[in-house]
Parts: sequence; C-alpha cells; structure tokens
Amino acid sequence: MAKFSIVIPCYKVEKFIDECLESVLSQGFQDWEAICVDDGSPDKTGIILDEYAARDPRIVVIHQKNGGLSAARNSALKVAKGDWIYYLDSDDLMGPGTLVAVCHVLEKYPDADMVWGQMVRFNDGNPCPWHENEDSCSIDDVSKVAMSKHFMSHFQRYFYKRSVFGDIPFVGESWCEERPYFAKCIARASYIVALNHAVLGFRDRDGSITHIKMTQSQCIGYLDATRDMLQTLKASGKMIEPSLMRFQMTKWMEVSPRYLVDHISSRERKAIWRHWFNSLKEAQSYRPLTLWRRFTIVICRILPFRITALAVCYFPDWLKRKGVHR
Repeated sequence: MAKFSIVIPCYKVEKFIDECLESVLSQGFQDWEAICVDDGSPDKTGIILDEYAARDPRIVVIHQKNGGLSAARNSALKVAKGDWIYYLDSDDLMGPGTLVAVCHVLEKYPDADMVWGQMVRFNDGNPCPWHENEDSCSIDDVSKVAMSKHFMSHFQRYFYKRSVFGDIPFVGESWCEERPYFAKCIARASYIVALNHAVLGFRDRDGSITHIKMTQSQCIGYLDATRDMLQTLKASGKMIEPSLMRFQMTKWMEVSPRYLVDHISSRERKAIWRHWFNSLKEAQSYRPLTLWRRFTIVICRILPFRITALAVCYFPDWLKRKGVHR
C-alpha cells in the first residue's frame, strides 16, 4: 500500500502531461502511486500516459469514455490504495520536495486528517517561479481557522486522509464540481495542518476550463455548486468566518452575472438568468451580508431582473476588474 495516491484526471493535455508527471517523478519521496485517468482524450494524451506507465509501475492508467472531471476522479478513487489522496490537475505541477515536506508534517502531527500547502501561479509558456520555503508547519483547529477565505481556495492545495474522506464522491459536471466535495471534507475534518511549502504550481492558460465558453447546463451547475457549498458549510455547525461568506456571496451576486455576460451566448442566457434570479430568495438566508448585498438582493427581486442585475451586480464587478474602484 502506497503512502500517497495522486489522482490526475486527463483530457486533451498532450502538451502538458509530460511536465506534470515529471514533477511527480522528481519527488524525493518514492512511496506513491499516480492514478491517471484518460477521460476519452482525442489527442495523444492516452498514448503518453501508457508510455509513462510502461516505464514506472507506480503510474496507473485508466482509459474511459469522456465523462468529465467528476467521473474521472471517482474512477481513480475506486482503485486508490494510498493512505493519503492528492488531486493534481494534468496541466499543473507538484511542488519540488512536496511529498518529503508532507511526510515530515505527518510525523510531527499524526492525528491530522488534512494537510494544506501553499500555491504558486504561473502563466503558460513561463517556468513556474518556485521559491524557497521554510520547512515548517503549524496546526490549527478547523472550527476556528479552516472556514476562512484563506483556507477555502483551491482544493488542490490539500492532502486528504483516505480513511476519513475516501467515501466522499465528486458529483456534477459544472465548472466548479469540486466545491461541494471540498465543503463536505472541510465539514468532516477535525484538524488541518498548514504547511509553509509550495505544494502546487497552478498553470494559467488559454483553453483551460476557466477560460472557455460554458454551456447552459454548466453555468447552472456552477451556481448550484456554490449554493451546495454554502449549504454544507452552514449545516456543518462549525464556525464560518464572515470573510468566507462575503467571498462566496460575491461569487453568487457579482461573478455569476459576469459569467452570464462573458461566457454564455445570448440565446442561452434567458434560462440561466431565471435560474440565478430564483436563487436570490435563498441567498437572503446566509449571514452575514453587507448592507449593499442585502440592498442588491431586494432590488433584483423587485425590478426587472436582467437589467437590474447588470446595473447592481455586473457593473460593480466590471469596475473592480478595471481598477476604477481603487
């Protein structure tokens, strides 16, 4: 049984999968398995994966019909044998020395069930600017810290104890299908160890799922994923910091309308606008909300919703992106 199971869903990433797998192979710690799921890739991704698997038995390849990220990750979870699970996207990188650093943390804090690490962003075409980090960590009670915005970004920054979270499946095929999964893990967790080490190199590139046009069902799923995440956190009974709720409500009230304008064709917007509009009543049940947010919800529910949403939700977000609000 391996110490770590690294889950890598793969689709049309022939340009990136080599660098991703090399970042895993170069880890100083050797007791791991990488479960790569070829999710019906039409390019050479599957061939490249098979070549790596032939060279290193720790790389396991699953070929399946295209089913999306959730289906790919669930397929990997069914065969994972590691004590710890780590989710690595196929165009991203694992930080140098990550597995060694995580092992040191687990030796010091054996009761931890999640390990959180730092993340470094880099643009496609440029090398990832890894920086030297102190090999130190701190342990925090999840009821006091992990519900903050700081600890709720990018579920790929976490290592998950399989005995605690291995039975939680991914559900949905939206842009953010990982949000409900992540919220369920956070709600179940007892202790999270915060590691001062860059575990993830996040590649920002054109053509990734965050830079493509969404379908109507994906956009509705994006909103529903945010709602499910908030519902799970609210029902967990754990402390939720105001900054996290404001952060998620901003996505609901400003970013969602922006996606409708930026990513959805005009003929598909009507149904999505109605779905977003009908969610506002539920939005009022979440606290704390700023006075502006409460005012926005009331106005959107009283006046014509598309025009009003653009005026009180999308336009302020547009100003922020342009830097006019500073």
